Amino acid sequence: MGGSVKVKIGGREFASKKGAVSYYMDLREAVKETGPLKDGEFFEELQDLYLRYCEATKFALNGRVIYGFGVDYEPRQSGQTWASHLCYWVHFSPKQKLSFSVREAVDAIVKAEAGDKL
Repeated sequence: MGGSVKVKIGGREFASKKGAVSYYMDLREAVKETGPLKDGEFFEELQDLYLRYCEATKFALNGRVIYGFGVDYEPRQSGQTWASHLCYWVHFSPKQKLSFSVREAVDAIVKAEAGDKL
């Protein structure tokens, strides 16, 4: 009981949820510098992550198509304090985007897959 849960996203396998989250979080600055990703291997991984996250949480895309992925700051409030956090954004068009949490996405995917095995 208790060991790390392996996670596979796209063609990449991680030894643990923490490893998967760290990998994507460590690449935020690079993605922010290059601008929205619209193709390539990393785009495919992020798309797999996001689509499986939507499936696991029953989030309906309602016909929206993923245009790209970017990284930018998002203001968040904690109590009376506001701070900006660097996070991933899924782009549905050049003007429509939605932030999402890699940590929550990985957790939801692992939880959904564990439920499938019960």
